[in-house]
Amino acid sequence: MKSPLSPTRQFFLTNFWFAYNFHWSALLVVVVQSQVYLLAPEALRGRALGLVLGGGAILSMLAQPFFGGLSDHSHSRWGRRRPQMTLGIVINLVALYGLFSAAAHGRFIEYVAWYFLLIIANNAMGSAYTALVPDLVNEDQRGAVSSWIGFMSVLGTIAAARAANRFMGSDQPHVMMWVIVGVVGIFFLMTVFGLKEPPAPPARPFHLKEMFSSFRFDFRAHPSFGWLCLSRMSILFTFYTVMFFLEYFLRDVVHVANPERSTGLLLEIASWAALGSAVLAGFLSDRVGRRAIVYFAGTLMAVAALMFAAQHSEIAIRWAAVVFGFGYGAFAAVDWAMVTDVLPGADSYAKDMGIWTVSTIVPQIVSTLLGGWIIDHFNARVPELGYRILHAIVMVVLISGVLIIGKARGLRPWQWTKAGKTQE
Repeated sequence: MKSPLSPTRQFFLTNFWFAYNFHWSALLVVVVQSQVYLLAPEALRGRALGLVLGGGAILSMLAQPFFGGLSDHSHSRWGRRRPQMTLGIVINLVALYGLFSAAAHGRFIEYVAWYFLLIIANNAMGSAYTALVPDLVNEDQRGAVSSWIGFMSVLGTIAAARAANRFMGSDQPHVMMWVIVGVVGIFFLMTVFGLKEPPAPPARPFHLKEMFSSFRFDFRAHPSFGWLCLSRMSILFTFYTVMFFLEYFLRDVVHVANPERSTGLLLEIASWAALGSAVLAGFLSDRVGRRAIVYFAGTLMAVAALMFAAQHSEIAIRWAAVVFGFGYGAFAAVDWAMVTDVLPGADSYAKDMGIWTVSTIVPQIVSTLLGGWIIDHFNARVPELGYRILHAIVMVVLISGVLIIGKARGLRPWQWTKAGKTQE
């Protein structure tokens, strides 16, 4: 039986989620979009961004189970997780420096190589770090620790938006790199030295067969879990498409004066809205059911996508960011709750969560590769046509994902507590 974690140990366990989300929110939504825009030829900017982000997502999908298995099977006097975390974060920060250096000197191929190395190193660190939660947290404290993780994640995103808004629109973008290095380094040291790992079980040999088995899933035996994964992939496709091409949209369609700062501001606006709705939706989901929250969230995100497509003023786009953030926050609040409702069984938890991770990465791959090609191909024929087509695809995929959730059985239903009744 795992001993309860004090509030202080819960903080040290979860504080790095702030730095993790600061790192990736700054890079994916602002930094990489801005740098690739300047590095790539005008006619290939969409596909260049798709290559960088989509290729990185493919690497993540392969690296996570490999390094996760490596960490599970490792054994040292410093613990199973911290050695791999430390090596991963050191290489991550070196690659981050290389990324900014390549961007400053206009070397696109070198830039892609540094980004892919950063992806591999970050997944090596992240796969070990996330495993600390089941290592240390007992069943009675999972809710409290999950709340800490959510709180730190949103705060990290908001802080990244503010930092990007302050530094990326200036003539000193390297300052942003040192801010990321400082935040990641400080919070990482707090986690590594603030936690004590439990004793590791006896080391077992690591077989590649175990890694590939994590992607096998019998849809017919567990249809609810399968439908839930498909629904999640569709909804996240909408999220990643909007986020990954937001700066390009602001440059090419809205014609803002400073796209980097405007993107950072929109990210902050959406994050504050998401924080508010997540708290409310998490409370309501136990009473109105998971599906009701997803239907509500999907409706708001669809309205926001329509606002992005129809309104091209910066003020209108800010209101769209509020609506989109509020909808996505509501979805995110029930995301993990839904998977715990329909997981096939405790004996296949690791395998099923591996599939759940794939349902996060696949939308990143599809949205970046498909979106980049659509923007370049159709904008070359009619200005802004690529964005209109991409918005239409987003609407169709989002609505499909929301409707698919109705096929998932076993989700927590509507709880009519006053009458003591339960209904779907």
